[in-house]
Amino acid sequence: MKEIIDGQLFDTDGDGAETIAIYQPVADRGDFNFLREELCKTESGRYFIAGEGGPRTDYRKRVGTGEYSGSAEIRPVSDQEAFRWMQSNGIDAETILDEFGDRVEEA
Repeated sequence: MKEIIDGQLFDTDGDGAETIAIYQPVADRGDFNFLREELCKTESGRYFIAGEGGPRTDYRKRVGTGEYSGSAEIRPVSDQEAFRWMQSNGIDAETILDEFGDRVEEA
């Protein structure tokens, strides 16, 4: 998937971005609640979420009166938003520490 947002290219298909973590609570693409999000990082260090979902998710698009379809999009996020996304989606501690270890404190 490729999108140009504010003059910047975000690309999940080429070698320009690294996938950091994947959140996929519903894997069946035929399910209206299908959801898959990837937290990615560009070579220049910008984070973005490449997501897709069914018609009962935040990725839905209106296709008619009262009718929705699933879709996909790329959304740039800040470092802080990426860190929160990982925590709120149950990404394992090792992955979070690898990417944001400087933000984690001992309890």
